[in-house]
Order: sequence, then structure tokens, then C-alpha cells
Amino acid sequence: MTANKTLLQRKYSRIISLFAEKADLSKEEALEKFYHSKTYDLVSQGVSDLHCRSDLYIVDELLIEYGYEKSAYVKGNGSNKAVALKPSELKGYDDHDFDSVNSINSASEKLEEHNLVRIEYQKDNTHLIHRICLNLNNISAIYQYAQRQPVIETRMQLMQIIEETRQSIRREWIMSFLCDEYDRLTNKRNCLVLKNITEARDLCKVLLFIDNSAPALMRNISTRCYNDSKYLERNIRNKLISIAKKYEPDINGYFSENNNTLTDNQILEQIGIITYPEIFELCGNASFVIGNTVVDMSCFNKGFCLQSETVADIQQFNLEHIRRILFIENRTTYLSTVLCGIHDNMLVIYHGGFYSPLKGELIRKLYNASENTKFMFWGDIDLGGFVMYERLKKNIILELKPYRMDTQAYSEGKNHGLARSADYCNKLREYLSNNPDSIFKDVIEEIIKNEKTVEQEVLKPTIIV
Repeated sequence: MTANKTLLQRKYSRIISLFAEKADLSKEEALEKFYHSKTYDLVSQGVSDLHCRSDLYIVDELLIEYGYEKSAYVKGNGSNKAVALKPSELKGYDDHDFDSVNSINSASEKLEEHNLVRIEYQKDNTHLIHRICLNLNNISAIYQYAQRQPVIETRMQLMQIIEETRQSIRREWIMSFLCDEYDRLTNKRNCLVLKNITEARDLCKVLLFIDNSAPALMRNISTRCYNDSKYLERNIRNKLISIAKKYEPDINGYFSENNNTLTDNQILEQIGIITYPEIFELCGNASFVIGNTVVDMSCFNKGFCLQSETVADIQQFNLEHIRRILFIENRTTYLSTVLCGIHDNMLVIYHGGFYSPLKGELIRKLYNASENTKFMFWGDIDLGGFVMYERLKKNIILELKPYRMDTQAYSEGKNHGLARSADYCNKLREYLSNNPDSIFKDVIEEIIKNEKTVEQEVLKPTIIV
């Protein structure tokens, strides 16, 4: 946004007066500092619309830039108290060690020669330094000598990177993260993740990739974004996991409602970054088409496996013989069920703990190919199982029904149940409070009463017909 020059000059006049008041400077000193500041450069260039900010906001930037002790937002007058270091507080100097004293004195004198500091010696021992004071009138040279960037300049560049990225983002959770980081910078608070310019650019690169691309292997994404197959894993991976835990709705909901934790790889898979290809396991009298080939799964009566990346190549499922589809949370129970034998009209799928986007795509293709089919979910009789059922039902299969997750199944397995703490039971009460019409209400009350949950594995295998 371009500012009116006359209005801008009036704003500068107000800023200089307020800066002089807060920093205890003369008008001439404040004017000199203002027009030689990084803050002025950014305001005059309209970076991040800084000229639209309040006078107090810009004065605060000046106080921070020049190292004054008090912020403009603190009541009362500011102070131009010196920013100083006392060498006596440093190890070696305090006990007059010759090498330490000589080294610190030499370095300090070199800085004073460059007009970066002012040295004050002890009155009773003139070869020892009392304190080293920064020359706040030469703050730009100090930043340059230290090879550091002024705080305001870093903040403005970070805001600009975020703003440019936001213009291309479509996913709500990524947008929420970027907006929160922008607000933190605006309000001069520490960012959750973005700490420096390089880090911000690198992170925004992969966020744009995630937003605009299909799930892909981590090292392929890293090569695409950074020309280095291991860069994402070394430098960005943990930051993405932290962001996803807080902002990606399914992951955040799972962590807030469930004691069980997701692995880092499961979190990354949920946002489209695959560490290793997944293997999907299913069994039943069904077939699918890839290219010109029909793959018949019915001859694999002990189970069939699909690699996750194959799902995109499946053109169509044929489920003409299937009337029931059962999702099973635990792999041991899935294998036991398959080995016991299943009816010709049933398809059994190993669900796992938290289905990834690629597994979700497989489930959607099966759901879209179904007709007059009953869908069931069989999970542990615990909070994790209830949350998985609700997620699958809400996101993909509205007709989904629970299987062997009622009070009857609970009674069958509670003698071998897993003891639960009072905190866990309170989480169940909270879940019921948020979901008063839950289909699991009766069994949750039994769990709270007995302080036990029941895992699938303790229930006797049955032949599903």
C-alpha cells in the first residue's frame, strides 16, 4: 500500500516526538536516530504495510532496534540507560587471571577503536575494565560487525514470507498455522516454529508442496523442494510434526481425545509425507482393474496385500458378491478372523490405528464401488476404538456400524480387561459430555464403572457368516 507523502511526513513528526519522549532524547537526537534506522527504511518502503501501524507501534520498534531498556508499551517514561557488560561477571576475569584479562581487554579495545563500544575502567585498578557499553548511536555498525540482522528487519521479512505463502495455500490447517505465526510477529511475540529467514523459507516450501501435491515419499519431496534427499528429514521433519499435532484437525482431535499416541510416521503420512510405502491388507471375494488387467483377490483366501502407491492406479473395484465389509483395528484380530474363514459375501480389511490419506483413498474407492452393502467397524472397546469409529463414519462411511463393541462383548472380555486410571475415566466422561448421543454410551458407562477396557485380542475368534 502506498502512503500519502504529506500524511507520512506528519506521521514521522509524531513518531520522532514520541520517540524522544520515551527514549529521553532531544528532538534533534531522536530525528537523527529515526532517519538512520532500519525501522525508517522499512516504513518508508511500505514493507508489510508498516506505515499503517500506530505511532506507538513504530516507536516501540525504534526502542527495540536501538537497545533501549523499556518498550513504548510500558507505562511511564523510557530510559536511555546504557546496554553494558561487566567483565567481572565472566569466568577468569573475576579472579584476575592474566590470560583472561589480556584477552578480554584486547578484544574490547578493538571494538572501541571501531566506535562500537565505550570502555569504562575501574577507578581503583585502571588496567581492569569496569564495564563495556554499547555505542547505541552506531547500532547499525554493531549489527553489521556481529553479522546479525536487526530484530525488526527479521520480523518484517518473516511476515513477508508468510504473506506470500498464504496467497497460495488452500488447506485450512496450514492457513491457520501461517495466520497464527503472522499474528505472533505482529504482536512481537515469539513464533511457534519460524525463528529465522532460512528456516521460514524452507518450511514454507514444503508446506506449499503438501498443499498442492498428492502424498509422496519423504525423500522425493526433499529432493523436489531442496535438491537434497535428506534435508527434510534432518531439518524440517520435527517442525512439521509439531505443526501437524497442533493444527491438522484429525491429528489434533486424536491427541486431545485419546491416550494412545500416533507415531511420527503416522503423523507425517496424515499430511502427505510417506516415510515408507504402506502395505494394505484385505481379504474377500472381490476384484479390481489396473490398466487392462483384472486382479481377482478371491483366490487369496488367507489375505491379499496392496502397496499404498498402487491405490492410485486402481481404476475400479468389482464388489458384486460383497454384501458386508468389516474393518478390523488390530492386525492380530484381522489375521485370526481371516484364518477362521469368512463368508463369500464378506470383505475384511485391516484398518490399523489411524488410517492415512492413502488408505482413506482405498476405502473411498471400495465405498463408491459398493451397492447394498453393510459396513462395520471392529475395534478395541476403549477410547481409541471409539474415536477411530467416529472418524471413519464422519469422513467416509455415514452408514458405518460398530461390531462387537457393545456391552455384551465387554462383559465377555472384561475379566481379561486392561485396568484404567481415574484420569482415563475422566477422559471418557468428557467424551460422553461432548457426544451425549454416542452409540457407545452404555459400554462407556460400563468401562467407567469397572475401570477396565477390553482389547480385541481377548475376545474369542468367531467365524463371521
